[in-house]
Parts: sequence; C-alpha cells; structure tokens
Amino acid sequence: MFVMLCGHRVSRESNLVKTLRVQIYDSLNTRLLNCIPGTTQIATMCDPRHKSLWFLSTAVQRTAWEKRFTAEVRRVGAVVFEKNLKKIDEEIKKQQEEVAALDEIDDQEAQPPECDSLLEDVINQQKKAKTRHAVPLHRPTQNEFDKQINEEIQKYLRFEPLLEMRSNGVYNSPFEWWYRQEQLNEYPIISLVARKYMCIPASEAPCERVFSLLGYVVDKIERD
Repeated sequence: MFVMLCGHRVSRESNLVKTLRVQIYDSLNTRLLNCIPGTTQIATMCDPRHKSLWFLSTAVQRTAWEKRFTAEVRRVGAVVFEKNLKKIDEEIKKQQEEVAALDEIDDQEAQPPECDSLLEDVINQQKKAKTRHAVPLHRPTQNEFDKQINEEIQKYLRFEPLLEMRSNGVYNSPFEWWYRQEQLNEYPIISLVARKYMCIPASEAPCERVFSLLGYVVDKIERD
C-alpha cells in the first residue's frame, strides 16, 4: 500500500487502481498539510517498531531524528528539568530551615523541658541528630541533564525493541511496551513524548462512529 501511494508503479496496475491510488494520495496529502510539521514523524518514531523510519529516505530519516524528534524530547525534558529543580529547591530550603531552627534552640541559654519522659527525650535527640546530619540534596546542572537526555535518545535509537508475546501467540502492542518501559523507568523522558503523540487518533473513524451512534440514540429518545 505504501509503495502504491508513493507513486511507484506496480506491475499490472489497472487504470482503476491507478486512479484510486492518486486520489488517496492527494486526499492524504491535503489532510496532512494542516498538521504541525513533524507531528506524524514524531508519532511514528514513538512506535518502537518503526522508530528507524525505514520507509523514508536516509536524508529524511536524519532530519527527523536530529531536528524533530530530538528537539521535542529536549523540549519535554526541559519542562521536567524545571519541575524537578523546583522540587529539589523546596526540599533544600526545608532542610535549611530545620537546621536553622535547631541552631536557634541550641543558642538559647535556658530551655523549658520539651518532654515528659527520658524515652521521649532520646527520640527527640535522635531526630535532631538525623536532621543535622542529613545528606544535602544534589542539585543537578543543565549539563548533567543534557547528558542524560542524549544518552536516553541514543539508547532508544540503538537498541531494538523486544515486544513480548502473549499466551495466545500474539505480540503485545506498542502501548503495552511503553507501559512496561515506564514501570522499569528505562526512558523517563521519551515515554512522556510517547504519551503525548501516540494518543493521537490515526483517523476520524472512531469519533465519527460515536457521533453516528449518538444520532441514533437521540432519534430513538425523540420518537419514544
């Protein structure tokens, strides 16, 4: 089908088949012109079975990987990086405030009894010691995060996906594969890109069926 739509002549192609091929190609070309540039390519590369874009030329593959897919992964990664930094900064501030509060208590000359039993006093002392000697959180740099992104992209591009086979002998879908990768935390950033693009419906047929069914339901209600 792909060979036919791309204009490569097929042996024994009748005029009817040729006309149908040209009309389908023109229709798809017109619809896809309104898509965001690279959307279809990024969505295809999120499918681990077709991530190499084997059906396109080498030049188009290189452009799609280097300029579109990588750029989208970096954009999504930048959002994740900022959110993580914000959480880490909040935790660091919380640690600093706890240590400062303990220092202020220790500086007081006279302190009222904080507990009613020796056991409670020991527990409080342990909590203070734990707070004072807590390991400072590491605040990652932009270079460290860029390195992580590059390694994740290269890993996804380099390794062939292994789709697991179900008990009925059918291989699982890319959605199940990505669900498994999220559980293993193999591709934390690219999995977010896959979530974003693989949810795009391939056609309007499913929603059109819903509209048609809704029309029957409404007509039935009106008649009743």
